Amino acid sequence: MDKKTGWKFGLSMVAYTASIFLMASMRQEYQGSQMYWGLTILPMVPTAYAGVVIFKGVMAMDELMRRIHIEAIVFSAFVTGFVTFSWSLMSNAGLPELPAIVVLPMLIAFWGIGLPLRINKYK
Repeated sequence: MDKKTGWKFGLSMVAYTASIFLMASMRQEYQGSQMYWGLTILPMVPTAYAGVVIFKGVMAMDELMRRIHIEAIVFSAFVTGFVTFSWSLMSNAGLPELPAIVVLPMLIAFWGIGLPLRINKYK
């Protein structure tokens, strides 16, 4: 990922974090109004922007780096699917249900874990 893409992604994450705090601190105050819905979906704006930045960044990479990222994403999708599926089965045995809001951060985290594993394969 080049510096420009890294900065854009970092700024989108700062905006995401700020929007989460804003939403959490003001949502109760606007309960029942249309502002409540706006505050609730506010974090989606920087999240969508981050997705566009990531997509454009991957598309700008050379074939090898793109392949590495694709392999890391496949790793992430498999591990996330395995964890969420296993957790879902275990929730039938009494484990609390996994909130859906953790799935996207889990995908991103496992992508970050898979990336150095795949990079090392091509060194």
